[in-house]
Amino acid sequence: MRSQAAFSAILRIVGPIVAGCVFMYLSQVSAQGTRWEQYMAEGAKAYQDGQETNAEMFYLAALEDVQNVGPDDPRLAATLNTLAVLYHTQGKYAQAEPLLARALDLHEVEVALAAERHEAPVG
Repeated sequence: MRSQAAFSAILRIVGPIVAGCVFMYLSQVSAQGTRWEQYMAEGAKAYQDGQETNAEMFYLAALEDVQNVGPDDPRLAATLNTLAVLYHTQGKYAQAEPLLARALDLHEVEVALAAERHEAPVG
């Protein structure tokens, strides 16, 4: 298992990247909203209000909602990252690390897929 310092350094790098992807995705989503958006919004509100247990409940519900969407949907990586950040702030590093690792893996797949879509044909 990585040290807490290494995990924190990775979180500082990956967190803003995933958050940026989520922001771009949410700016493209229809105005009616989805259950995932509602869970994430309620989780964020609970976290801001200092209700970390409720925030965890909402983030876990959001994770369940997008669990089977596939690696090209940024909501999965965003949800994993958000839950990892919550666990990290609570000092639950053993729970946070696998979530962050999975979010990073999904982000790398997303970047690779984006590169393929924008790659010019050869010849």
